Amino acid sequence: MKSIILVCLMLVTVYAKDDLYTTKYDDIDVDEILANKRLTMFYSDCLLKLVPDALNNECRRCSQKQKDATEKVLRHLAKNYRDIWNALIAEFDKEGKHRAQYKKYIDELEA
Repeated sequence: MKSIILVCLMLVTVYAKDDLYTTKYDDIDVDEILANKRLTMFYSDCLLKLVPDALNNECRRCSQKQKDATEKVLRHLAKNYRDIWNALIAEFDKEGKHRAQYKKYIDELEA
Protein backbone atom coordinates (compact mmCIF):
# COMPACT_ATOMS: atom_id res chain seq x y z
CA MET A 1 0.00 0.00 0.00
CA LYS A 2 2.82 2.38 0.86
CA SER A 3 4.42 1.65 -2.49
CA ILE A 4 1.32 2.74 -4.36
CA ILE A 5 1.07 5.96 -2.43
CA LEU A 6 4.69 6.64 -3.20
CA VAL A 7 4.13 6.05 -6.91
CA CYS A 8 1.36 8.62 -6.89
CA LEU A 9 3.56 11.03 -5.01
CA MET A 10 6.36 10.39 -7.47
CA LEU A 11 4.12 11.53 -10.27
CA VAL A 12 2.88 14.62 -8.48
CA THR A 13 3.97 17.78 -10.14
CA VAL A 14 6.29 18.92 -7.41
CA TYR A 15 9.09 20.85 -8.99
CA ALA A 16 12.64 21.09 -7.81
CA LYS A 17 14.65 24.27 -8.35
CA ASP A 18 15.85 22.99 -11.72
CA ASP A 19 12.21 22.54 -12.80
CA LEU A 20 12.36 18.75 -12.63
CA TYR A 21 9.85 16.55 -10.88
CA THR A 22 11.06 15.37 -7.51
CA THR A 23 13.22 12.23 -7.65
CA LYS A 24 12.41 11.37 -4.05
CA TYR A 25 10.32 8.34 -5.06
CA ASP A 26 12.35 7.06 -8.01
CA ASP A 27 13.28 3.80 -6.27
CA ILE A 28 9.74 2.51 -5.86
CA ASP A 29 9.14 -1.05 -7.05
CA VAL A 30 6.69 -0.42 -9.89
CA ASP A 31 6.65 -4.14 -10.75
CA GLU A 32 5.22 -4.95 -7.32
CA ILE A 33 2.39 -2.50 -7.89
CA LEU A 34 1.62 -3.67 -11.40
CA ALA A 35 1.57 -7.30 -10.26
CA ASN A 36 -1.34 -6.55 -7.93
CA LYS A 37 -4.62 -5.94 -9.76
CA ARG A 38 -6.33 -4.47 -6.71
CA LEU A 39 -3.57 -1.93 -6.16
CA THR A 40 -3.34 -1.08 -9.84
CA MET A 41 -7.08 -0.45 -9.99
CA PHE A 42 -7.10 1.45 -6.71
CA TYR A 43 -4.46 3.89 -7.86
CA SER A 44 -5.58 4.27 -11.45
CA ASP A 45 -7.39 7.50 -10.52
CA CYS A 46 -4.10 8.89 -9.24
CA LEU A 47 -2.44 8.01 -12.52
CA LEU A 48 -5.25 9.56 -14.51
CA LYS A 49 -4.74 12.84 -12.67
CA LEU A 50 -0.96 12.99 -12.71
CA VAL A 51 0.45 11.33 -15.80
CA PRO A 52 -1.09 13.75 -18.34
CA ASP A 53 1.11 16.62 -17.15
CA ALA A 54 4.24 14.60 -17.80
CA LEU A 55 2.94 13.46 -21.17
CA ASN A 56 1.92 16.97 -22.17
CA ASN A 57 5.46 18.22 -21.63
CA GLU A 58 6.99 15.08 -23.20
CA CYS A 59 8.42 14.15 -19.80
CA ARG A 60 11.05 16.89 -20.08
CA ARG A 61 10.93 17.34 -16.31
CA CYS A 62 11.21 13.60 -15.62
CA SER A 63 14.34 11.84 -14.41
CA GLN A 64 15.46 8.84 -16.45
CA LYS A 65 14.05 6.51 -13.79
CA GLN A 66 10.70 8.29 -14.01
CA LYS A 67 10.73 7.96 -17.80
CA ASP A 68 11.47 4.25 -17.52
CA ALA A 69 8.79 3.71 -14.86
CA THR A 70 6.24 5.68 -16.86
CA GLU A 71 6.97 3.62 -19.96
CA LYS A 72 6.57 0.40 -17.97
CA VAL A 73 3.29 1.52 -16.41
CA LEU A 74 1.86 2.72 -19.72
CA ARG A 75 2.79 -0.51 -21.51
CA HIS A 76 1.20 -2.54 -18.71
CA LEU A 77 -1.99 -0.50 -18.79
CA ALA A 78 -2.23 -0.64 -22.58
CA LYS A 79 -1.92 -4.43 -22.57
CA ASN A 80 -3.72 -5.42 -19.38
CA TYR A 81 -6.12 -2.65 -18.40
CA ARG A 82 -7.68 -1.28 -21.57
CA ASP A 83 -10.38 0.61 -19.68
CA ILE A 84 -7.79 2.52 -17.65
CA TRP A 85 -5.63 2.96 -20.75
CA ASN A 86 -8.53 4.41 -22.74
CA ALA A 87 -9.45 6.73 -19.86
CA LEU A 88 -5.83 7.87 -19.67
CA ILE A 89 -5.71 8.60 -23.39
CA ALA A 90 -9.01 10.50 -23.16
CA GLU A 91 -7.80 12.51 -20.15
CA PHE A 92 -4.40 13.17 -21.68
CA ASP A 93 -5.71 14.58 -24.90
CA LYS A 94 -9.27 15.80 -24.37
CA GLU A 95 -9.15 18.05 -27.43
CA GLY A 96 -7.24 15.65 -29.70
CA LYS A 97 -4.29 18.02 -30.09
CA HIS A 98 -1.54 15.54 -29.30
CA ARG A 99 -2.82 12.32 -30.85
CA ALA A 100 -0.93 12.82 -34.10
CA GLN A 101 2.24 13.71 -32.20
CA TYR A 102 2.05 10.57 -30.07
CA LYS A 103 0.33 8.27 -32.57
CA LYS A 104 3.39 6.14 -33.28
CA TYR A 105 4.18 5.83 -29.57
CA ILE A 106 0.58 4.96 -28.68
CA ASP A 107 0.42 2.40 -31.49
CA GLU A 108 3.60 0.77 -30.16
CA LEU A 109 2.19 0.63 -26.64
CA GLU A 110 -1.03 -0.91 -27.85
CA ALA A 111 0.70 -3.54 -30.00
